[in-house]
Amino acid sequence: MVFKARDAQTYKVKFAIPTRNDGKPRTFSTGARSKEVAVDVERTVKRWQGRRQWAPLEAVFDGLASLAQVYDAEAVGALEALLTELRDVDLDPLVTEWAKRANAKYVKQVRTFIPEGARFPSSRFRRKAISEFLAGLACADPTKNRYRAALSVFAKWLVEREVLESNPVRDVRQYKERDPRMVWMTWKDAERVAKASYPPFENVFALMAASGMELGAVLALTRADVDLDSRTIHARGSKTTWRNRVVRYEDWAHGFAHRATDGKIGSTALFAGVRPEAALLAFKDAQKAVGLSEHRLHDLRHTYAVNALRKGYKPAVVAHQLGHKDATMVTRVYGRFVPDASDYETENKAGSATNPATVAKKPREVKRAK
Repeated sequence: MVFKARDAQTYKVKFAIPTRNDGKPRTFSTGARSKEVAVDVERTVKRWQGRRQWAPLEAVFDGLASLAQVYDAEAVGALEALLTELRDVDLDPLVTEWAKRANAKYVKQVRTFIPEGARFPSSRFRRKAISEFLAGLACADPTKNRYRAALSVFAKWLVEREVLESNPVRDVRQYKERDPRMVWMTWKDAERVAKASYPPFENVFALMAASGMELGAVLALTRADVDLDSRTIHARGSKTTWRNRVVRYEDWAHGFAHRATDGKIGSTALFAGVRPEAALLAFKDAQKAVGLSEHRLHDLRHTYAVNALRKGYKPAVVAHQLGHKDATMVTRVYGRFVPDASDYETENKAGSATNPATVAKKPREVKRAK
């Protein structure tokens, strides 16, 4: 018998099932303001009970769906689909668990697809839904690839937890990446720019161009990270595990390294209080002072890579200096600057003020037998 409590807006019904609550009845809202509709909801409940069709009523008892939801699904022939979805693992709490050790940026991107606090059944984590989600993002194609990467990392974790059988993101196509920006200067010009700046930025710019370190790693340096005798630096990049590495800086930057470390000991920060925004402004001013333009601060990493390859360093060495996992990107992006693809150990020296597409290898001397 349906009933309505005083001041209540919807009718309620009480029923029991043997598989829940020890067979004791509970009261649920029918979701209906009309008594006629509420009575039909009750008839549907009795029909399920008579058929021993417990699944929809178990979903109501377990709080996975309201009585109105399962009734509406039955009315439109979608009950089985709803029950299948409700039986799926909810990914929302799993994202929360994964987030404890995941990259914060990845978590934010995954949460764009799987909102926090809302049930998200694993059956919806499929190739089509992911593809449509990426296509609907209001951002550039390379950024969509970052979202795709985040979802893929989460999917791999779900496979490890045996929530998914396979990674559905694998079969979602990647978007086109922009061609990498390729603006660089010679080490001589990089040194001129550094000298044209003021403390402490001249040391920051010199160390970036002479070692390939990213700005964040340079600004995080302490005195203990720099070994002046071996001319090496412990770069503590945080983007990936391989960004935490020991790099060598070029001889021309040794004076800058000395000045950056002068009077500092142990864990004392070399560039305490220096903000990235201030470094960007200082770099613009310095390059204008020496008659250069169109360079960004990040181009100092390109400067290191191009000059090092032209000097004869192996791509694997350059990749390590830049903090890349392997030489794949170095070869793809900077391959045209390698003097000789079959022999990286050349004697070519960087020095041209232009950006040649290729650099000819110095002929070897051949000693003739007398």
